[in-house]
Amino acid sequence: MEILFDFVVEFIMEILPEWIANIIGVNPIKIFEKKVHNKVIQNILIVIVATICLIIGVLIAVGIVIGVVYLISKFA
Repeated sequence: MEILFDFVVEFIMEILPEWIANIIGVNPIKIFEKKVHNKVIQNILIVIVATICLIIGVLIAVGIVIGVVYLISKFA
């Protein structure tokens, strides 16, 4: 369970923001680490970005599952 939790945290905090950074050209978490000097506000902003990344990740996963199920049902 600990390994799964670590993977989810790593995915939300590192992989999704990097993926978003490749799409839009900016990593939002790196911006907050450089520009915001108050640690409390910085952590709140990072949690907000991580939540948005989680929502985007869930939407992508659901879209992939729906697409695969549609293709299987169409050709089966």
